[in-house]
Amino acid sequence: MHTSASNDVPGHIELNSSAAAQNTMIGHAGVVNIKPADLDVIPRNFPPLSPLFTNRDSQLDELHEAANRHPMILLQGARQVGKTQLAAKWASSVIDRFPHGTVYCDLNAYGPRNQPDLLRALVFMLTIMKVHRVPNSIEECRHTWLSVTRMHPPLVILDNINDPAVLKMLRPAETATLVMIGELNATRFRTEGAEPIHVTPFSIEHSKSLVSRTAGAEHWLTDPDGDALFEACDGRPRTVSLLAACLAEKPDLTVTQLLDEILRHPASRRADAAAAIAERIRIEALAPDQHELFRLLSTSGVTEFSRELAAHLAGTDSADDIIESLHAASLVTATASERWKVVPPAEADPEVMTTVVDWYRRVARIASLIHTPGRLLVTDRQIINSKSRPTLSKATALTWLETELSNLDIVQQYAYDRGWDEAVVSLEESLWVLYLHRSLPSYRERTTARAIKAAQRLGDPAAQSRAHGMRSRHLVNLRDYDEAMAEARTARRLARIAQNSELEASAFEMIARVHAEQEQWDQAKQAYRHSLAIYLHLGDLRGIAVLKHQLAKALIAGGEYNEAAELLHAALMSSIANERPRDLGNVLLDLGRLQQARHETHAAIDTYLAANRKLADTEQLVRLAQSLENLGDCYRATNNVQGATEFWQHAMDAHRNLRNFTGADLERLQSKMAELS
Repeated sequence: MHTSASNDVPGHIELNSSAAAQNTMIGHAGVVNIKPADLDVIPRNFPPLSPLFTNRDSQLDELHEAANRHPMILLQGARQVGKTQLAAKWASSVIDRFPHGTVYCDLNAYGPRNQPDLLRALVFMLTIMKVHRVPNSIEECRHTWLSVTRMHPPLVILDNINDPAVLKMLRPAETATLVMIGELNATRFRTEGAEPIHVTPFSIEHSKSLVSRTAGAEHWLTDPDGDALFEACDGRPRTVSLLAACLAEKPDLTVTQLLDEILRHPASRRADAAAAIAERIRIEALAPDQHELFRLLSTSGVTEFSRELAAHLAGTDSADDIIESLHAASLVTATASERWKVVPPAEADPEVMTTVVDWYRRVARIASLIHTPGRLLVTDRQIINSKSRPTLSKATALTWLETELSNLDIVQQYAYDRGWDEAVVSLEESLWVLYLHRSLPSYRERTTARAIKAAQRLGDPAAQSRAHGMRSRHLVNLRDYDEAMAEARTARRLARIAQNSELEASAFEMIARVHAEQEQWDQAKQAYRHSLAIYLHLGDLRGIAVLKHQLAKALIAGGEYNEAAELLHAALMSSIANERPRDLGNVLLDLGRLQQARHETHAAIDTYLAANRKLADTEQLVRLAQSLENLGDCYRATNNVQGATEFWQHAMDAHRNLRNFTGADLERLQSKMAELS
């Protein structure tokens, strides 16, 4: 069996691997185990527990017993009685039972109450489960969700689910455990096999137990109006704890005063009024700096905020102490994504939103530049040196963009509605770095559509060309080739109007890709040659290398091996000379394919082994899986059954570990293994 690259590989590629891919072990047989580093982090994104959680032992036992009998449970009850906290408490107590993690999804975050965006919800849950390639369509996402939860069964918690039709789309595989949280009658879900557990409001005795844990509020327990105030809280634990905190912090505030104010409201609204009154009192009691930051955060328009955004709004290096004070006052809550949420938010303030949009615009630009290095502008360096921004590196920049995506969507929409078109376009161009690495179709369609219209309003043909080119890539991923071609040609036309040769080359490259996706190789080659000619004229060395590589792939598909070989060797030398290991791994993979097509099997084996090293070092793990499969094919061609079996198995393990459950890859490999046996 071949164990190292020889001089048959142009440039004599050295196979000494760095430790970049920490979880990729490469031994005498190639890649033994492939797993991205972030898969070592088991997803545990259930909501944070309140320190005042109490009085639910019997229902925790009931939930535990129900989970032993049924894979699907419905926690049903009135609003704000503590259903989510009960689920979170139980989930935290059974971590060992679910080694593949916990996935919590609040459907209220994905659109109107009765019509949540199910595609966005599925994409979110697949991302939590570390799925490497998230599909574009809701049907494919549903299939992938079933596959990944069947092989890696987690505990899934769906909050605010009120429609069995939603359950049918989001339900995990039968091997997973599902806990649903809803308000409606359980009968609608019983037909789906859910076992209902009714979460009851706190009794007055339970509420008293909760108040007894708040130092300074003990007089509520003995006040003549105490029971009436408990009744006004309607058994809602959070409302009880808020009022207790108010009584503890304001010695001059009496139970009777609270009760009188609450009783001014209709009986059906008294529990909501009690919570609102408590929140108003807590806000009034804040220190000036706490009050101001709370005002800024509550009118910032974002769904969740980071410590860095809070510090920026506060005009300080750190706002951690103020955030902790707001948290202690129950005015902000920690979220499952380790950020914070204002309770309750207020209407967005235009002045505050101006600051928020500017901050997100600048930090998103920095994140995109750090992940895809380019020359930083002086204005960019100002925020790089600011302490009120996230600490970003190449490894964390993409994660920041992904974590903040919902807020970036919100601020881009806000900017678009107010005609801040430069900000709209800038945010989209920063987000495109994320879209190249994550399949987020619903977000991408919305943000790109806004950017196109904003660029039109600006009258900037270069910005319009970039936006149409971005949308063309999105449509190719959706396999809408006619519309993708129309967008690419529009991008080319606008690039010519802008007299921007680089954008014109990019548009030709996009046109070629649309043709290549449809296996229209002659048209693809022609478009690639146009793009290559422009890059040669510009003297863009990386553009030249990339286009030679792309043109070579089209030539290989058309059987024109000699010219393809020359182009691949040129791209290979350029990648080595310019020290681009990521490009090098990709070129080696296609060089191996060319050698394989020319029946140069032993040379192809050496090239694939070299490709494995580079693809592993640069963590291009999907391509690594492809290289492993091709390597197995080569060993099969040499009648080396052991080698073929070994590398096909490695490829199968790679797809499984990558959570790549799109179906075709595993089915193809399983078929090959079956034929061999």
